[in-house]
Amino acid sequence: MRPKKNTAVFEAVTPSRPEPPLPESAFASGLRPSFSMAARIFISYSQEDKPTADAICATMEARAYGCWMAPRNIVAGQEWAESIIEAIDACEVFVLVFSPAANASKHVLREVERASAAGKIIVRFRTEAIQPGKSLAYYLNVSQWFDGFPAPVEQHLGRFSQTIEACLARKADGITDSPGPAPVTRSRAGRQWLRWTSAFLAACTILTAAIWAIWGRGGGSSLNMDAKEKIRLAEIACSRFTPAGPPETGLAWTNSLGMKFLPVPDTNVLFCACETRLQDFETFVKETAYDATSHVHSMGIDGWQERGDTWKNPGFQQSQTCPVCGVNFDDAIAFCAWLTEKERGQGFLLPTQSYRLPTDEEWSQAVCLPPEPGSIPKDKSAAITGLYPWGAQWPPPPRAGNYAGSEAWDDGNAPQDAIIDGYRDGFRRTAPVASFRPNKYGLYDLGGNVWEWTMDDFDPSSNDGRKALRGAAWQVGHQIQLLSSYRHAAPKTSRYTGGGFRCVLDFTATAAKAHH
Repeated sequence: MRPKKNTAVFEAVTPSRPEPPLPESAFASGLRPSFSMAARIFISYSQEDKPTADAICATMEARAYGCWMAPRNIVAGQEWAESIIEAIDACEVFVLVFSPAANASKHVLREVERASAAGKIIVRFRTEAIQPGKSLAYYLNVSQWFDGFPAPVEQHLGRFSQTIEACLARKADGITDSPGPAPVTRSRAGRQWLRWTSAFLAACTILTAAIWAIWGRGGGSSLNMDAKEKIRLAEIACSRFTPAGPPETGLAWTNSLGMKFLPVPDTNVLFCACETRLQDFETFVKETAYDATSHVHSMGIDGWQERGDTWKNPGFQQSQTCPVCGVNFDDAIAFCAWLTEKERGQGFLLPTQSYRLPTDEEWSQAVCLPPEPGSIPKDKSAAITGLYPWGAQWPPPPRAGNYAGSEAWDDGNAPQDAIIDGYRDGFRRTAPVASFRPNKYGLYDLGGNVWEWTMDDFDPSSNDGRKALRGAAWQVGHQIQLLSSYRHAAPKTSRYTGGGFRCVLDFTATAAKAHH
């Protein structure tokens, strides 16, 4: 095992079923569903709505966009649940055929929950003018919708296909995360759509709620769209969201960046369900020209060193939904201040509401720790033994989180100190947020992925500028560091590719400055 290096940066004390017959709509289009086609679109539906789902699938595959539907695409011998989860994680757009039957379906709810947690673009194809029930409403409050009525449904599919193409236009390079051969060439209509979509991306920031009200009207059969319709579709491609109103204490809420916030008992804040994503931080930097690129330490075969890596390119590949890493405490505070000012100006936050980092005590509540001995993070660190974010089992059970499993050696770069014997999570470095199971409060990655900055000093009496970080990271393999009670200490100015952050929403204006 290689010795630890650069301890100033890291203080070490991640039943098969037969294939169903082809739908009539597929034969009518002259296209047989391609099971090898890269599945960029996942179609969720209740069995009663299968004819509508088949029609949507046939329309999109006629335009050379791969679709995934159950049971059609279930691989022989693979578990249904596993197949569905993998397909949702790999897709780019999640289409929900939304009807009274879907509204009442527990299977549809589970699929929507997974797509929402994975940060997928969700588009509802409504078959009736109904609103989602309470369970679905939580996950669909930031989704886009399309009215596929009055009958016949076929008259709306041309316009709906253009809506989906606008969503897929975000991936202008045509690369998909799903396994299989290279994506097929776009249709001529798709290429034309991409050209004009780019012209409207800048207009996304000036859209108002009034435009969204127009979007809610019924669909017509004409494929000719006016400028407002094109701007609306471009906004879908941008994944911009409009909160229904300011957040309320104790109620789940989603902000303008699509960051979901959830209540945690015995706290006065809402916790972001996920760590701050690369796409969130990138939006901040683009709007402010904030520079967080200097003195980033990244891991190599020679340990933790400055190599010229940055949060933009931390030395390994990341998707937009991976947690931002290589950012320090001050960078996280700057992000929270920017987002607070931005959303207060937009009317999404009240003057008494603000974003900040969680306190050390709030983080302990979020990870479900019992009362801890000690009064400061240093004294509390590892004081409660035998409890981990996944429970009491050691080593971690499969899919417990993104830690230093055996996969950490796959590219020849050793983890910081050790790996977890017998554990493999599938991610050598960071994983997309929500890739693993949430805890009982609905919070993801409280264990693993990246260390999370808190507001508190590790040892306030020392005045050494070190902050307490929680939750371990992708390169951590020491059992003690994986304890829910463990605190990692690092200078507030340290930028390292094992560190990121999670936001909370505070409901008192003065609380944003606490511990800072």
